[in-house]
Amino acid sequence: MKTVLDLIRKFDELNAAKTREQDNFSLADEERWEELKAMYDLLVFHSGLGRDKDGASFTEEEIRESLGDDSQLRVPVDAHAMIHHDGESFDASVVNLSRSGSFLACDTLVQTGERLVIYITGISEDDPGDVFELNAEVVWFAKEGIAEARVRRGMGVRFVDVADETRERLGSLVVHTIEKRLARLK
Repeated sequence: MKTVLDLIRKFDELNAAKTREQDNFSLADEERWEELKAMYDLLVFHSGLGRDKDGASFTEEEIRESLGDDSQLRVPVDAHAMIHHDGESFDASVVNLSRSGSFLACDTLVQTGERLVIYITGISEDDPGDVFELNAEVVWFAKEGIAEARVRRGMGVRFVDVADETRERLGSLVVHTIEKRLARLK
């Protein structure tokens, strides 16, 4: 019998393979990826699922063990970011986050391949004053947003040169968010 966590793990594996293989991703894998992505997005990014009054369906340890250290799953985030690029600074909203990157909704866009420094605040439940300082590279941007994907104007970034401690903190945030979302299942 498969669990929701098994399906999340499979989506994570396919997501990593899709990133690695790009042009060599089979049609069958693409269809399965789209199916599992829809399930994951519904589960983690939307709130239409039932609630479990008895607590979490899976522990943080089970989720961490299932996903492993190289997971690139993204989770929804509602945080503020200050971006510094080429001597200028501007604000952004952090829409989603993973161990390896983020989508930043913002009016100011930076070209693909450019490097940024991002300061994210208000993301830690334990310490709301905590700041993540991250070097990043812009990997894509949406000038007009993408309505059918519910993507606002902004940029997708990949974190670079991330310290092990920071990557662990990001991983813990992702795992904790998934744990909270899975707790809503009956």
